[in-house]
Amino acid sequence: MKFDINARELSNCLSLLYKAIPNKTSLPLFECFLFNVKGNVMEVTASDTETRLNARVDVFNTVGEGLFAVGAKLLIKPLSELKGQLLTFNVNDVTKEVTVHYSNGEFSVVGMNETTYPEMNGGNDGEEYSMAINALVLKHTIERTINQVSDDTLRPVMCGILFDVKESAVSFCATNGNKLVAIHEQMNTEKFTPFSFILSKRSAMLLNGFLGNENEIKISVKGNKSSFIGDNFTMECRLIEGRYPNYESVIPKSYANKATFNKAELVNAIRRVSAFANPETALIAIDFADEKSTVKAKDVDFATSANEKIDCVYLGAYLSIGLKSTYLMDLLSVVETEDVIIESNNDKQAIMIRPDDSEIKGRVRMILMPMMLD
Repeated sequence: MKFDINARELSNCLSLLYKAIPNKTSLPLFECFLFNVKGNVMEVTASDTETRLNARVDVFNTVGEGLFAVGAKLLIKPLSELKGQLLTFNVNDVTKEVTVHYSNGEFSVVGMNETTYPEMNGGNDGEEYSMAINALVLKHTIERTINQVSDDTLRPVMCGILFDVKESAVSFCATNGNKLVAIHEQMNTEKFTPFSFILSKRSAMLLNGFLGNENEIKISVKGNKSSFIGDNFTMECRLIEGRYPNYESVIPKSYANKATFNKAELVNAIRRVSAFANPETALIAIDFADEKSTVKAKDVDFATSANEKIDCVYLGAYLSIGLKSTYLMDLLSVVETEDVIIESNNDKQAIMIRPDDSEIKGRVRMILMPMMLD
């Protein structure tokens, strides 16, 4: 078998797929890329027991077709140095030796005889649900929610992003129990049968890498497996099983106090002041007051402290709230408007953080639980 391929396109493809290669595995094929050449298209697959990624790349001057597998680590490094060149692959169907020719050289690697992956873990029973979503909308949503996901494996349902599909809308939620982001996207296409599923953080990260060059993504769910299909890739993955918390019930419906800040000024103040907070708790306090609010921090162990006043428009009673600065910064990174609104009731209930934009009010909601001040 023989074919030509653009080195940059192949390298970019393998770089995304390489993230699906497991660090440790007892199955040698999981350490390889699996190539399948048919006509002018080559499908490349990377897999483990939880996720399987398949990407499609154009090839030309093809002679023959078939499957071959090559160790991922053997290809990633040399191909990254050959971007922009034309590569010619020669595959010996008997010995499985793969020789790659480029402008002024060549290298050879020995492929594997085995070219069939085992079935992925998990059942595939139950009713099948499906939907379609704009790829850039999905990418934007994943990027705003993925950093809010929990790393606590004792609460596995919080270790992923919830997709809550309604007839003509999709709500996404991510939380670690202390911070939460909920994003609501209205779908202006066909109506869907309502269903929900939890996509793991790892699967969401792998998926996100392919969305930038896609138009529409078709999603199907059956049992505890899902598939995401674009024009140039397919991802199959096992979903997180369990019942996601009722996030709507923890979002307060109304607030007594409202503060409007310039987002950049608030972020910079938190960044400067939090340098003096206790590194273990990252606790800061915000004193909400009319015209000027104060961001404060102190570390009793090292006898350090800092405070900084910041302009704001505040409607409500004076209030001092303790917050984990790292979580607050995570949520502020989701805000894309010039100003940000922080709403509160007291120093014990969750605060609401949202963009200062009437058009997206209610579409992007974030809450953060307060911390007890010393």
